Amino acid sequence: MNIEEEHQFRRTIGRWRFTAVVFILISIVLSIFLVAMAIFTHGIPRTVPLDMCDDADDLDVTEADDPGVFDDLTSKELSSVQKYLYSVPELNLSQPSGAGLVRSFVHSVELHVPNKEYVLRYLDENAAKPEREALVLIFRGDKLPPVVEEYIVGALPLPSYLELRHSANRPNPIPFSKRPMERNEYINIYEQLFLKLGSKLKKILEESYEAELPSPGCLEKCLSFYPVPIGSGVVGSDERKTWVVLMQSVEYYTLHPVGLSLLINLSNPLKYIVELVDYGGQRFHSIDEFISKYNSGEVTKHKKPFPNITRDLFSTLYRRGEPVPELPKRPPKFYEPDGKRYRIVHRHVEYMQWKFDFRMSAQSGPQVYDVRFLDERIAYEISLQEIGVFYSGSGGHKFADFIDSADGLGQNSHALVPGVDCPDTSTFVDGFFLMGSVESPKRLPRMFCVFEENTAFPLHRHQSYYAHDGQFYHGLVDSALVLRAVTVIANYDYIVDFVFHQNGALHIRAAATGYIFSSFYTSDEIKYGFRLEDYISGNIHHHMVHFKIDLDIHGTSNRYETLDIHAVEVPNDVSVTNATYWQTMVERKLKESELEAAFRYDFQSPKYHVIHNGGVKTRHGEISGYRLHLQGMSHQPLPENRGNEATASWSRYQLAATKFKDWERESSSCYGMFDSRDPVVNFTSFLADNESIVDEDLVLWASVGIHHIPHTEDLPVTPTVGGHLGIYLLPFNYFQECPSMASRDSVRLELKERYTMATGVRVDGYNNESTCLPKSTDLHRLFGDNAEEMFN
Repeated sequence: MNIEEEHQFRRTIGRWRFTAVVFILISIVLSIFLVAMAIFTHGIPRTVPLDMCDDADDLDVTEADDPGVFDDLTSKELSSVQKYLYSVPELNLSQPSGAGLVRSFVHSVELHVPNKEYVLRYLDENAAKPEREALVLIFRGDKLPPVVEEYIVGALPLPSYLELRHSANRPNPIPFSKRPMERNEYINIYEQLFLKLGSKLKKILEESYEAELPSPGCLEKCLSFYPVPIGSGVVGSDERKTWVVLMQSVEYYTLHPVGLSLLINLSNPLKYIVELVDYGGQRFHSIDEFISKYNSGEVTKHKKPFPNITRDLFSTLYRRGEPVPELPKRPPKFYEPDGKRYRIVHRHVEYMQWKFDFRMSAQSGPQVYDVRFLDERIAYEISLQEIGVFYSGSGGHKFADFIDSADGLGQNSHALVPGVDCPDTSTFVDGFFLMGSVESPKRLPRMFCVFEENTAFPLHRHQSYYAHDGQFYHGLVDSALVLRAVTVIANYDYIVDFVFHQNGALHIRAAATGYIFSSFYTSDEIKYGFRLEDYISGNIHHHMVHFKIDLDIHGTSNRYETLDIHAVEVPNDVSVTNATYWQTMVERKLKESELEAAFRYDFQSPKYHVIHNGGVKTRHGEISGYRLHLQGMSHQPLPENRGNEATASWSRYQLAATKFKDWERESSSCYGMFDSRDPVVNFTSFLADNESIVDEDLVLWASVGIHHIPHTEDLPVTPTVGGHLGIYLLPFNYFQECPSMASRDSVRLELKERYTMATGVRVDGYNNESTCLPKSTDLHRLFGDNAEEMFN
């Protein structure tokens, strides 16, 4: 390249550089202009991460220094109770690590809610706050005879007294044979039976199941067991017995029964006795008889190979199958465009016009108290009372009538997973419990979650198309606050929600999921269900869920009235051939006594159930109250007072109303697995005195349920779809109009000029732009190095 060509090349490069600089400057100027216009038109964008939108002052889920009257015992209070109990010589308590069934040890400690009379004086009349007390269950295996003692301990935070819990309708102390099964008894089964029988049954177990009984030396092909307690109403005495159903210890063991079960007499804690052996439907009266006949060829043998443990094993919950859609796209998420619209202070919640307190009973599960709408109390208490599951079958399932509070519905409620069990936007609340197996109060993380949900369904709406109607649209999406808990009782998971809607309605809902309790397939099981896999049948069972609903409508003087719907024959004024016409009418029926109010659903007699105050009417003189609407009413077909039915006598009624009594606190008890011969709490005693319920403080007891006949789509776990149960509390003439008309969430569309389409539509509502980004929980960060957050 000569000099002239070099100069020409440099001039060309220079022109390109100059042009590029000019374009960059123009771009910067345009960018500044566009940003300025955006700020001028819309203000500075305020989209920030969701966490920055949450007002920390509105979300305090810590334990209160001065707990509310309904707050669960704090960790400090539990420690104080524990220290006090060990200081009382006559209790003779053993430390949890050294406890055994022939010693004295603490089974559970939780809040003892004060009597309602004292609470209402405190809340409504500015009286003194009731003392904080604890309810303590102590297993006295050291006494002769051994018993269970229930104590009230107070006053917290520094307890100085304890007294036996006194109740007019339940015993205390309680026979030792009725106590719920717990850790010490499972240890006894392991040490007294499995370790001793392992060598005797080794040949049979290897030949039949390629496995061995659980022992310190068994690391791979091991058996597990599922206890089926036998109620005293079945045994016919207070002897304590349970079937031990053996299963292969893989994910998940209730889908791998092996066809061998042992009936064990647990009455003497020092010597458990095997009374029956069931091998594939063949019965033997001792282990030795079974072994002898097996070896002599008198037993029809069966085989169930130990499963090949892979991710594709039908009982595992590893993802498998062809994913849909092919491209990985994430599911829809909840988000709160302006942060939380509710406030939590310790265990008190405020949302829209709602206020309530919540707690978790160790035995009976989630509860809400002092439920108010527009600052007027609707309910004093709404609480889960019991979950019962009643099985059928030819083997151990025959007597499997589970009363789940025996396992502790509350102390098995925790470890909710953000983004799955509850939306990412949820506020999670921990709890503390003191149970017999722990040395100090145990933190149970994420026991509750609280979140606002958009149900994606209008609460109400109307669209008017025609000019003479005004051509408008009004709609309100159903946004509601949810308080959720999930309790896991062995194989089943129960989801329980309290849902607060903007129209003053409260929805109590429940659903079951988890693994079925399958039986080893034999021809005898055909009448109880279907064969689902090579070796298992899915046995029919009945889920029942029971709630206590203490309504205080316009005060504590209430009435229960049904609005019965009948067909009525009336004159036909338009027909020349028919003289009459049939239509429906409403007949009001006031329930005057407890027995009259014990409701068993009759499809031939539909009705509304209304609770109201006789002294408070609408401006037109009509009743003003709340209606109970039950979804999932379920008939309990078992005959009364036969077998284990008496322990769940609450399940006879879809709804019952009783006069409030402080000693009728619970409709069931944790002793229900074994006490059916003489229940510790017999719900029929609540009705037996048949008191007047007109203008009284009323408590409603509601049962919902569903029969479950397992099918292949219940493998590996049962979905919740189609299994939701619910109870609605719906305002009935309580408000002058629907209170949701005040909601800022409503949307109205109307013509800017009536009858003129060309001028466009005026939009009223949802004018604010979103200011908070959706939240997504990083589960790897939450759980990756912290297993106690899930499995403690």
